[in-house]
Amino acid sequence: MPKLKPAAKNLVVVVTTIFFLLKPYHAESFSVSNPLSIRALNYRGHRLPLRAKTQLENENDDDRLGKEEKEKGGTQDKEKRMELTRRTLITTCSLFSASLIVETQPSNAGLVQFPCKYDLMNTYHLMRAGESMLESQDIISTNPLFLTNRDDALSSTGIEQVEAACIDMIKHDEYPSVVKYSLAAKSIDTANIIATQMQVGRNRLIPEYTFMDPRGLGLWDMQELSTIEKAVWAMDHDEAGKNGDGGKPPATDDSTPNETLSNQAIRLRQLMSVLETQFSGDTILLIFPDGTSPALLMCLMAGIPLNKVHEFNFQPGEIRYDVTFDSIVNSMPNEEKHLAYLASIDHGRAILNEARDNPSQFKDVEKDAIDYFQAMTKTKEKSKNLEKKDEISPSQYLSLFAIGLLGMASKRLSPPVQEDDNEKKESIVNSKEADDSPELKRMEELIATAPFDIPEMKEKEKEDRIAKANAAMAEYLDGGDGGDDWIDHMNDLMHDE
Repeated sequence: MPKLKPAAKNLVVVVTTIFFLLKPYHAESFSVSNPLSIRALNYRGHRLPLRAKTQLENENDDDRLGKEEKEKGGTQDKEKRMELTRRTLITTCSLFSASLIVETQPSNAGLVQFPCKYDLMNTYHLMRAGESMLESQDIISTNPLFLTNRDDALSSTGIEQVEAACIDMIKHDEYPSVVKYSLAAKSIDTANIIATQMQVGRNRLIPEYTFMDPRGLGLWDMQELSTIEKAVWAMDHDEAGKNGDGGKPPATDDSTPNETLSNQAIRLRQLMSVLETQFSGDTILLIFPDGTSPALLMCLMAGIPLNKVHEFNFQPGEIRYDVTFDSIVNSMPNEEKHLAYLASIDHGRAILNEARDNPSQFKDVEKDAIDYFQAMTKTKEKSKNLEKKDEISPSQYLSLFAIGLLGMASKRLSPPVQEDDNEKKESIVNSKEADDSPELKRMEELIATAPFDIPEMKEKEKEDRIAKANAAMAEYLDGGDGGDDWIDHMNDLMHDE
C-alpha cells in the first residue's frame, strides 16, 4: 500500500472527523421518536414495536392546535441541528487549513547542520586541557597513536591551570552534568581533576576516542611548538579558505596524518551529532587536547570562515561558557587582539617560507617512531630527576653497614700503625676544635630541645656515614685482612707433614 503524503493524511483525518460528527444527527432523523420515520416503516410493512404503535395512536388523537405546535417545535429543532452541523463543519475546515499552513518544528537530532542558528538540545562549555609536559618543553605532538602516552600528561603548571578553571566554574555557578574528553593523556588528567573538584560522577565522564583528536601536522609533528604553531597559523590564514579545504602540512611516513581544517571539521560535526542525539537538556563540558579544535568548533557553529579560526584559539586551561551562535558572534576579538593576531601571522609567514624552502631540516634524523620514543625517554628521565628525592635506600644502608663491619674486622686483625707525636697532637687539636665549633653546639641544642626531625641533622648524619664508609673501605683495601697470614700458616703445616 503506497504511503500517503502529510497533506493527504490530514485530509483523511478531517473527512473521517466530519463523518463521525454528523452521524448522530442523521441517526436522529430516522429514530423511532420521529413520526415520519414510523409512518414510513409502517407503510412498508414493517412490524412496529409496541412503543411505536402507541405513539402513532396518540398522534391521531391530538387536536390540530397541538399538532401545529409540535410541528413548530420540530422545525426549530431541525434549524438548531442544521446550525450546529454547519458550525462543526466550518470549525473542522478551519483546523484543516491551519494544519496545512503551520509547519512543525524540525527535530535537531541526527546530523547537526552548521551554522547552528537554532537552539541546541544541550548547553555546551568548551575547554582546552592544561599544559602538558611536552608543551612545557616546547614540543608539539599530534600523532593520534601516541596521545595516550603518559609523557604527554599534565605538567605541574597544567595542574594549576585546571584547578584555577575549576574555581572559575564554581564562581560562575556552572556545574557540568556530562564531561566529554579526548583520550589524550592531558585531557584524561584534566577530566579527573574536574570530576574531583566539581563532584562529577564517574558514570558522567565519557571518553571520546576519535572525534576530538587534534589536527595532524605530518612532517611538522614533534617539532618546536613556538615556531611551527606560527607557521601553521600563517598557512591557514593565507591558504585554508572559507571552508578550510586548503593549507595542508607536508606529509611524512611515520603514521602522523597531515590534515586540513576541513578534515577536522568533519570529526567535529560527527561529535556534535552524537551528543545531540545521545543527550538532551544536559550541560556538557568538552575537553580538547589543543587550542585549535574548540576554536574551530566555534567557527563552525557561528558560520565564521575557517581561515580565521586562530583568532579564537584557546590557551591551556582556558574555558568558555554556554557557546551558542549568538554568544560567539557577540564575542568577536577586539581590535587589539586582532592586531596582535596579524603580527603573529606576519612572523609566521617568514617561518613558513623557511620551512618549505628547507624541508630537510626536519629530516636530519630519520623521522619515525624510534625518534619519538627517544624524545619521550628524555622527557621521562627529566621528570623523574625533578621528582626524585636525594635519599639512600635501605639496601644501600645495609651495604654501608657491611663494609663498616669488614673495615672494623680488618683493623683489628691488622698490626697497629705507629704514628708520630706531632700527628697525634694535631689530631687531638682538630678534634677539640671540632667539638668546640658553633655549628656542632647548635646541632646538639636542637637535638635536645626539638621534638621533631631536623633536616640539617639528617643531612650531616648522612654525610658522616658516607665518609666513614669510604674511609673503612679504603682502610680495608690498603691494610691486611689476615688472609696472607692464614695462607702462610697452612703452607707451614703442609711442609711439616
